[in-house]
Amino acid sequence: MIAAELKSVPPFILGLILIGIGLTLMFLGWRIYRVALAVVGALLGAVAGLALGAAMGLPALIPALILGVAGAILAVLLEKVGAFFVGGFTGVLPILAAQGQFSSKAMFLFALCLAAAIGGVLALYLWRPMITVGLSLIGATMVVNGGLLLWYQFQPKPAESFAAGHPLLIAVIVVILAIIGTYYQKSEEDDAGRG
Repeated sequence: MIAAELKSVPPFILGLILIGIGLTLMFLGWRIYRVALAVVGALLGAVAGLALGAAMGLPALIPALILGVAGAILAVLLEKVGAFFVGGFTGVLPILAAQGQFSSKAMFLFALCLAAAIGGVLALYLWRPMITVGLSLIGATMVVNGGLLLWYQFQPKPAESFAAGHPLLIAVIVVILAIIGTYYQKSEEDDAGRG
């Protein structure tokens, strides 16, 4: 159902939205992490509400709104849990990028679970650095995906062949952008500490 809604958004607009949100997370992640947690909680709650509404035969908008608001509130109130999920998602990104390197689906799923657990635990113990790095990495992923989507709008065949033929290069670009975002946030933090 959400995929159908996303298909109604023009890909050019979706690409620009991804780039805008991604740049915001890359460069302002720590400053807005509570907002980011609330947005993630709202999105997860809305998805659960859409599924619940469809299963119960209710209009999808009502449970999506109720659970979306509840998810946002819970994410802020339980920010450590939200941080665990952000850290877990960050840990999963490199495994997803290297998905083709696994010999079996079981090994891939094991690596996903292990990476999510390690990333989540690190987020709890290394709170500020992990939030900064995690949101920067998520933002960099969104920027690259938005850029690929925009490129696909103007040159579909080259964009598609690049995305299919160079997953490692795309992962390297994401990491480089995440490092730039993390460095920027760290330098902002250092400047604020001196000022």
